[in-house]
Amino acid sequence: MKEKFKSALDGIIKIIATGTNLTLLLSMVVLSLILGANIAMRYLFRYPINWSNAVSRYIYIYIVLLGTAISYLEGSHATIDVVHNAASRKTKVIFDLFHYLIMMFLCII
Repeated sequence: MKEKFKSALDGIIKIIATGTNLTLLLSMVVLSLILGANIAMRYLFRYPINWSNAVSRYIYIYIVLLGTAISYLEGSHATIDVVHNAASRKTKVIFDLFHYLIMMFLCII
């Protein structure tokens, strides 16, 4: 029973991660198109797109937030390996607990 639940949960997380990766890809394409069009309009026609900066800023914020979630799921978030590897097992547990608490606090905000 426990193994089925874990397998189902892993499948759901994989589906969510795939959807998030596709959203990130689409966001990067849209961001590139908006910024490219704005640059062309500004320098070729001297008439920039007024709303492009605000939209680009929000797209970029979502890219950062979703990218952080994906890197956290994959365990590729930033760590200082030299310090983490040199620490004892008890210290690693304390570091990881502190790290997870900070991440939970930031996610709540």
